[in-house]
Amino acid sequence: MWVQRPNKLRADRTGDLVEQSFYYDGKSLTLLNPGDKYFATVAAPGTLEEMLDMARTKLDIIAPAGDLIYKNAYDILMTDVTQGFVVGKGVVEGVLCDHLAFRAPHVDWQIWIQEGKEPLRASW
Repeated sequence: MWVQRPNKLRADRTGDLVEQSFYYDGKSLTLLNPGDKYFATVAAPGTLEEMLDMARTKLDIIAPAGDLIYKNAYDILMTDVTQGFVVGKGVVEGVLCDHLAFRAPHVDWQIWIQEGKEPLRASW
């Protein structure tokens, strides 16, 4: 995922079930499913949060890792969390990361955060 506030996003999802790319430029949201030869673009609101809400409520589309880019991401992710712990170190695409895991009544989730003084990489 690549994010530039207040209104730019590219998110790619690859896996066994689906391959998708989401593109948002502050004016439109585009969804690409290359394997299914599916491409769609719709007008979108002007901020990331507004676009994510619109995609979820009006289009029934959830952007990959969308919860992570809301301004209040911590509050969203930690709602109803009952347990959290450090799993240990892990390597993601050649980068050493701290691996954290969390448990809530209806979902368990994990996150890998780049180790060091700059735990987030920015690019667009």
